[in-house]
Amino acid sequence: AFLQLPSISWNEAGVVPPDAQFAIDSLKAFLFERLSTFSVNQWLKGIQLMSGAAKAEAVLDIAKRGNVSPEDIIYIGEGIADVNALSLVREQGGLSVSYNGSKEAALNAEYIVVSKDAAILKEMALTFCQSGKKDIKQGTTDKGAFICSRENCDIDNVVTYSENMRKELE
Repeated sequence: AFLQLPSISWNEAGVVPPDAQFAIDSLKAFLFERLSTFSVNQWLKGIQLMSGAAKAEAVLDIAKRGNVSPEDIIYIGEGIADVNALSLVREQGGLSVSYNGSKEAALNAEYIVVSKDAAILKEMALTFCQSGKKDIKQGTTDKGAFICSRENCDIDNVVTYSENMRKELE
């Protein structure tokens, strides 16, 4: 019955027809009442959303627990909640990367990556671990990924490109 719900729509005035309202009410009941009774909900209880400040604190805590130097940290983010951690890692000499990021993420990361394929992040991480940031290649790769350091790009155009890619991939 759940998959047989009618489409949710509204008219130009924003009025939701009765069958669409039924679908909305059914989904609310499922998500906020019934889902909590399923055994799968046990998995969801451990998930905690983190604020930007908490992400930066988590980076520091993980580094301390793992005895990792700040300049050896890699942080990849894409949104406003990642700004604090991106800035922290960048300021401490680590590798901070905005991946298809928002304007806020791109402005706070050291490197900006725009790509349909996240495999480029693995390549960047390997390069960073083997020889440092100096050997991270910038420009457009043969697989179509674009990489630039914040200092070596037209930031406004790159931010627009990044934000457009985010929308395309949503």
